[in-house]
Amino acid sequence: MQEKKPLVSILIANYNNGVYIENAIKSIVNQTYVNWEIIIVDDDSTDNSWEIITKFAETYPYIRCYQNPKNLKVGATKARATSLAKGQICAILDPDDKLVPTAIEKQVQCHLEYSNCSMVSSKYYICDEVFKINGINTDVYKPEQNYSYLASKGGINAFWSFKKSKYDLTRGFKTKYYLAEDQDLYYQLEEVGAVKVINEPLYYYRIHKNSISKNDNLAKAYAYHLLAMFEAKNRRPKNKLESEAIEKAFVHFMTWGIMKIKKPLRLQLLSKMTLNFPNLLYRKSVLSAIYGLSKN
Repeated sequence: MQEKKPLVSILIANYNNGVYIENAIKSIVNQTYVNWEIIIVDDDSTDNSWEIITKFAETYPYIRCYQNPKNLKVGATKARATSLAKGQICAILDPDDKLVPTAIEKQVQCHLEYSNCSMVSSKYYICDEVFKINGINTDVYKPEQNYSYLASKGGINAFWSFKKSKYDLTRGFKTKYYLAEDQDLYYQLEEVGAVKVINEPLYYYRIHKNSISKNDNLAKAYAYHLLAMFEAKNRRPKNKLESEAIEKAFVHFMTWGIMKIKKPLRLQLLSKMTLNFPNLLYRKSVLSAIYGLSKN
């Protein structure tokens, strides 16, 4: 008798993506893997998102949609979506991206092949606003070549999946790391299981005028990512490779982003740096940032 394929919960946290979300939903409906549900939590959108979402939910019984009573931001919205999921495997899909038809099937295969795997990611197609492909990203985490994700240079990207049983061993999405909630959870998940990255593109990453990489949120997201890295470092046994990776990431941020973030966040980040890497205190970029605290 053939074993029943696990239910996959595709989680979408939406805020004002009415112009894009239809592509995301249709890409799930057209998957080769058929045992799925979609959980959409709308974060009190002010556009026509809810009208589009509920129309799909009326057509497809495996789409469940919910609205936050007020805007709670993306971390709390993803946490709520995860708490509503019924699947053994959950996958995060941003509402402005879309999947290749075999994406879920291949991620499930990987989860089944590696029972101790906590999460799976992949490469992706880099696209413009109308999904014209401009390339394939190569800056991905390579588990077989690195001590850990925390010690690596490569990334884990916007479409990724995790075993719900492994998620339940973590503290889940933490809202204090605004725009870096995923990165924080990646570190938590690699502490409870193996991380796998499929060496082929499984989704289309759309770059548009509201993308984080295209607006003022980039420095803020990077700063919160650094704070998540510091927390992961202090949660784990001391490791030279991980410490060196965080130090390099912080020094890099000092060259372009530290003065772009607001004073309270800058102070928080510099305080973490002082505790973890006091040797950096006398770098010119650090001294400039500290001096800037008294000016703005």
